[in-house]
Amino acid sequence: SLDLETMRRFTSTVPLNRVIEIQGQTMTLKEAVLSPSGITVKANISRENSMKVSGLFQPYIESSKEGSSAVQLGNPLTWMPGAQGDMTYFFESDALDQPDTLVLKAGGMQAVNQEEMQIVVDVKQKKVLSSPEDRIQFGDYTKSKDKYTLSLKYEERDFNHGAVSIDSLGFTDGEGKRHVFKVQEGSRSSSESTGVDGYWSTTMYLYLEPEDYPQPLTFDVSSFPGVIEQAIEVPIQ
Repeated sequence: SLDLETMRRFTSTVPLNRVIEIQGQTMTLKEAVLSPSGITVKANISRENSMKVSGLFQPYIESSKEGSSAVQLGNPLTWMPGAQGDMTYFFESDALDQPDTLVLKAGGMQAVNQEEMQIVVDVKQKKVLSSPEDRIQFGDYTKSKDKYTLSLKYEERDFNHGAVSIDSLGFTDGEGKRHVFKVQEGSRSSSESTGVDGYWSTTMYLYLEPEDYPQPLTFDVSSFPGVIEQAIEVPIQ
C-alpha cells in the first residue's frame, strides 16, 4: 500500500513530443506520467497514415539504476486508438527504487494496408470473396429461430503480431444497408492448436439477427496481424 504523500512525491509528468516514423507511417508519443502505481504513456496515431497503424509492437520500458541490472517493465494493458487516434499504454513501475534512466523500447510498429481491412462473405455461395491477405476462410452458416451464426476460420501464422478482430459496430449487406450484430451476442473467437509448426487455428463466430440478407456481406476488420519491424528507443528519464 502507498500513502498519499509518497504517491505525490514520486509522481511526475514528462513531456515527450516524440514523432516515430517507420516507412512513412507515423505516431506521436505525447507524454509519460510516472508514479509508483504504474507508468502511463499517451500517444496519438496520425490520421494521415496510408496504412492502418494500431501502435507499437511489443513495447516495454527498460529501467536502469547504477550498480544494478536493467529491469524490463511490462505493458499489461493498452487502450487502443480512438476516433481521433489517441491511445494510452500502461506499464509496470519501480518508481520507489528511484531508477536513474527509463527508456521506452519496442520492436516496431503494428500496421496493415487500409484497403485490406474488410472481409467480404457470400453465405449463399459459402465463400469468402476477399479478406486481409486472403487468409480468412468460410466455416459455416447456420440458422436458428433466434439467430443466424456465421463462422470464419483463420490460421494464426504470426501469433505474436496480434490477433484478428471484427468491428463490433455492425456490417453492410449487398445493397449497402448497415446492420448491427445480434444484441448481447455480437462476435467471439475460440482458438485451438493445429499441432503444425506451432500455428493456431482460430474460429470466429458472428451472430446475426434472423433475416434474409442481400449478398455479399461486408465486415470491417478492426485489427489484423501486421508489423513493420524496426527497433525503437525513446528516453523517458
